[in-house]
Parts: sequence; structure tokens; C-alpha cells
Amino acid sequence: MLPENAAILLIDDEADMCWAVKRILTGKGYQVTMVDTGIQAMEQVQCKHYPLIFLDAKLPDVEGLQLAERIKQIFPDTHIIFLTGYYYRDDPVITTALSKGIIDGFIAKPFRNEDVLNALIY
Repeated sequence: MLPENAAILLIDDEADMCWAVKRILTGKGYQVTMVDTGIQAMEQVQCKHYPLIFLDAKLPDVEGLQLAERIKQIFPDTHIIFLTGYYYRDDPVITTALSKGIIDGFIAKPFRNEDVLNALIY
């Protein structure tokens, strides 16, 4: 379980989605930083350690899997949960990314609160 008050990075360009995920996580005592581009995400991970990142598949400036791969190259212990409405769990893109360790989990949009909270257990 991710320790209470841990820093979590949320990378998504949908404001409503960010609001919902942040509310779920801050309600459990986590510190959530939100960004909406890959450039902002890379700036954040270089300035602060995030043990857990929630990452959308489609960002305005980069594909989510490309960003996940870059983050994992620099910080291989960071746990990345792909949070997206563009893929489904059994999609070959997702199963390959999971098997290669590019991402550590997958949550489909729309999601339930429990889906987000279950991602805290790893």
C-alpha cells in the first residue's frame, strides 16, 4: 500500500477527470499534483519523486505510452497506472505495455472510485 501522504502525479488533459481522481486521492490523505502535458510531467518528475503516477493515453503533446517509457527509463521504480478511455484491458497495446513493464496497471474510463483506490496497493 502506498503510504498515506505520499506524492502522486496525475497527468491528464481532462479537467473533470483530474478533479475526480484528485478528490478520491486527497480524501485518503495523498498529495496530488496535476499536470496536463507531457512537458509539464517531465518537469515534475525531474524535480520531485513520485512513487505513483496516473497517466492518460492521449495528451496534447505526447502519447501516454511514450511518456511512460521515458519516465520508466529515468525512474524505473515509479509505479505508472494508465488511466484511459482509448483502450480496453485486453487490448494488445495494453497487454504488451504491461508485460514489458512500461506501465504497471490499467484503469479504463469511466472508472469507479474503488478502481483508483485499488491502484494504491502494489
